[in-house]
Amino acid sequence: MSAIPKYILKRMIEADAVKNTSFGWAITIKNVISPLTVDEVPKNLLELFKVTVDGKVLDNKKLSLFYDGKEATHDNTNVIIGITVPVGAVIEFRCKGEKLSKGMHSFKLEIAARNDLSIDFEREVK
Repeated sequence: MSAIPKYILKRMIEADAVKNTSFGWAITIKNVISPLTVDEVPKNLLELFKVTVDGKVLDNKKLSLFYDGKEATHDNTNVIIGITVPVGAVIEFRCKGEKLSKGMHSFKLEIAARNDLSIDFEREVK
């Protein structure tokens, strides 16, 4: 169960937010709550996220965060220190490698840096 109300979650992660890309797949997440400033990040994304798709935990080494032309990977998070993500801006959560099959998928994003925030949602890949 998400700690975020469903009506906010629907605005954050829209119906078409999950898409296959040339590098694998991505989830676009819109900042709908308040500006977010990145002051510090762990040395690698392995400490920050746990991502589950259809009950399978993903290898964090395939994950990255992309915003404003900058991509933070598991071993290079410093590129996003100092950025501010305003309300309405979109962050792209990327998974490199295999594409997702078409159809409905369930996702769980666990974010340790936000006191173990867990976001559960389902989206269709077209």
